[in-house]
Amino acid sequence: QPPFLDQQANDLQLEYIAERIPKTWQAVALHLGFMKHRIERFEANHRHDVVLQAFEMLSAWKRRHAKDATNEKLRDALRESDQQSAWDSYENCFDPSLNTLE
Repeated sequence: QPPFLDQQANDLQLEYIAERIPKTWQAVALHLGFMKHRIERFEANHRHDVVLQAFEMLSAWKRRHAKDATNEKLRDALRESDQQSAWDSYENCFDPSLNTLE
């Protein structure tokens, strides 16, 4: 397994994902283990900004799961939420093993 999958995403990376899942972040949240009432709280906290709702959810997931909040778990949640394209974009941008620029 590539080291990238074992790593935890930083805030910049979580923001990158949040910007790519504005219409489906609630489904991702469910796959990351959030209950409906918690998802509604993210929505209420940022009524007019779905990207911020998604970012707050991802940040809360990272805080709650600490070292277990890995890129692999994020990848799985995105795939299960039909967001493979968001994962592919993220992986291509941030996985150093895929970086061919020298």
